[in-house]
Amino acid sequence: MASGPSLCLVLLGLLQLAACQGQPRAPFLPSDFKMNVMYKSWFDDNLYAFTVAYTRRGLGLGNRLYVSRLSQGVSYTKLYDFENDILYEAKGDTRQCTTTHGIPEAEKEDPYFPVAFRSANGRKVFDTPDSLIRFDGGEKKQIQNVPGGADEWQTDVTVTVRGQVHHCQNTIVWSKNGTGTPYCDRKSENYGRCPPVPLDALVGCEGGNAIRYSFADFVEIFDSTIFEEPVGFFCEGVDRATLPTLPSVFTFSAETKTADNQDVQKSKVWVNLPSFLVAREAYYSDADTPMMRSVFDYATGMKYFITPDTGSCQASVMAKEELTIPQPDALVWGAGRDYSYQKTGERPCRSWNCAVYAGMDNSAGSPDKSQVANLYYAYENEMKGASLPVFMEVYDEAKKGDVIERREIFDFETDLRDWSPFDISICFHAHEARTLLINVQGNADFGPGRGTRDALAKAFRAQLKNAMGIAQDIRLSRVSVFPRGDNRVVVLVRLLPAASTDHLVVADPTVDEATQKLNETVIAGKLKVVLNITGAAQQPEYVATELTSRQQAPPPDSSVGYSPGSMAALGIMMLLIGIAIALGVVYFAARKYPQSSMTTILLQPRSSGSGE
Repeated sequence: MASGPSLCLVLLGLLQLAACQGQPRAPFLPSDFKMNVMYKSWFDDNLYAFTVAYTRRGLGLGNRLYVSRLSQGVSYTKLYDFENDILYEAKGDTRQCTTTHGIPEAEKEDPYFPVAFRSANGRKVFDTPDSLIRFDGGEKKQIQNVPGGADEWQTDVTVTVRGQVHHCQNTIVWSKNGTGTPYCDRKSENYGRCPPVPLDALVGCEGGNAIRYSFADFVEIFDSTIFEEPVGFFCEGVDRATLPTLPSVFTFSAETKTADNQDVQKSKVWVNLPSFLVAREAYYSDADTPMMRSVFDYATGMKYFITPDTGSCQASVMAKEELTIPQPDALVWGAGRDYSYQKTGERPCRSWNCAVYAGMDNSAGSPDKSQVANLYYAYENEMKGASLPVFMEVYDEAKKGDVIERREIFDFETDLRDWSPFDISICFHAHEARTLLINVQGNADFGPGRGTRDALAKAFRAQLKNAMGIAQDIRLSRVSVFPRGDNRVVVLVRLLPAASTDHLVVADPTVDEATQKLNETVIAGKLKVVLNITGAAQQPEYVATELTSRQQAPPPDSSVGYSPGSMAALGIMMLLIGIAIALGVVYFAARKYPQSSMTTILLQPRSSGSGE
């Protein structure tokens, strides 16, 4: 039989357990959530629309908090990165973004949403999101006549405004479990149930002062990119980043829309930096036919503008400031300025996940100093870093962050099989070019594991340059491979004249000289290509056996005289000259003699002999 003191202890424990079981469990904000809040207070005349998002660790971004305030179209955003102890502040009115390393203690007393973080293991931790809405349990009262049911909780709180502490009471209404969470997707993290959510709150302070909260759009699964650095800002104090490296050979299509032009500018670009060549095609916004093709040959300092509709070509020498070949980034994004970049996180773009880089011009006093460019690079697969350029937005800080340019990148490829964009044959007379036919001994059965015609043409292009002693890649306007069966192929080559400008240090051989060198190499049996095929047991070899040279058109021959058309044109020209001379004689005669004398001279009879 239990003694008296032991029985008393058992009874006391049972009473305490019963008391604990009788206390209602206080609601709480979950480990990951986002909600919208309407906020009105006595110390601020503005009505604010807030967006508050929080993650403890569930979204894989560590411990972060996002608080964005919007009033009269102007935003003010705070992003707390507790693990790295960084506070980002983006101000929409001044378009400035600042970075504070070491989250200030004053954030714990923020009058709008106080952030009760703490220090642990040398870093900041924020694991009490309820403190954002000044809730810490308290006395529960059930509210009647609310659809789905709701509970009212009252908590004593303090509100600090401009250094003055106000003692207040927070009356906050929470929904019943799950009744206000249409996107409850985290039952396992929330004890197997959908959590209650706050509906509204009234913080009453002395003197009739009050703060009113109205909560809406509560979700637990949302776009985690909200926790990245602010979009459209270049934040001071953030470490600089290097843009993903683009290849030296690539092609892409682009669609560009600017704020001052309603039309979409369409273009295609081909880049071959090892050959110092860049070609562009510009299109009308509603057509697929290019209105202009430009080819820039930085090896020679020549530029060509070709109009496909008329077949005309305008060739000219580059100015000195044009001679520097653009970097791949400038060719893709259309900006060659001195930019600094910072990585602002990752966001969805089209069908990919993209790394986003914000850039701003380094030049002090630059007219573009107020512009911030956001560049999106896609992850093509999980094994590679972000490298595929996809999208660009340019914001103008001087215009309250308005987007002044958007640029979409499509069809980005690094295999430049088609050389025709660099073909400038139309810029020369037909008799100036030379067509070469090369008979080649080698496998003509192309296919998987046996190589391709494009790969063989590319390999022959490199060997032809060496054999001819050509430095100007653009001169080989065409290199094509045609199978002829019986282990024989024909390589068709079009050779153009060499450019001659003041920018060249060493002159290229003429068409005749280059053809002669190639013929000597073929006769000697030294024009060979070994096609590199991945995975093949043996790499096929191709050997040139014969060269045939043809001019595309014969040059004009002045020794045979003029053509009938030329003679007719010459006759018409002589007739016009005669008429002009006659009119000139009449004009000068009229100036020399008075009108009456001139009339007398013209009307007097002509004598057959000397005048009397």
